Order: sequence, then C-alpha cells, then structure tokens
Amino acid sequence: MKTITELKSSIVEMNYIIENMIRKNGLYCLLGEAKVSKSAMALQIANSVANGISFLNFKTIKTPVLYLSTEMNPTETISRIHYRTVILMIIISFILFQKIV
Repeated sequence: MKTITELKSSIVEMNYIIENMIRKNGLYCLLGEAKVSKSAMALQIANSVANGISFLNFKTIKTPVLYLSTEMNPTETISRIHYRTVILMIIISFILFQKIV
C-alpha cells in the first residue's frame, strides 16, 4: 500500500487535446439519439482541434485530425465542412467588427 505522498508523486500529468475533456491518444465515441447533431458536433470538435481554436471556451492543442463517417458520403461531409467554415468566418468577422466599432 502507498502513502498519500507516494500517490501524489506518482500522478501522471494528463495531456489533453481539449482542456479537461479529450486526452491525447484517447479513443472516444460520440453517442446519442438520431438527429441530435452528433455529426455537427464531431465536425466542430475536429475543426477546433485541427486549427487549434477553442471549443466551447475550452483550450485546444492544434493536432492533426482524422474524421471518419459511416453515414455521410464524401460530398456531404465536404459540404458540411464548407458550410461550417463560411458560418465561422461570418461569426469571426462580426466579432472583429464589434471590437473595431
């Protein structure tokens, strides 16, 4: 049996890709009922991590992302990525405009 001091000294630092949420080298499944925007959430997570931008105000570490979908064909996936990119650009433009004005 270890003492509290030994336990404290043996704690390994967690390497998170998304602060306190998703660890480096972890395997995660996003589960939920049909039509609750799981794919949209997964794409948002992938975009945030791939670009090193915050996700739901949690810090991220810029990391390569592999996005796999068993439900969408490549055209649908690319379309959703482009749509989210346009929306994100509009939001960023709005925020920058707010800071300037």
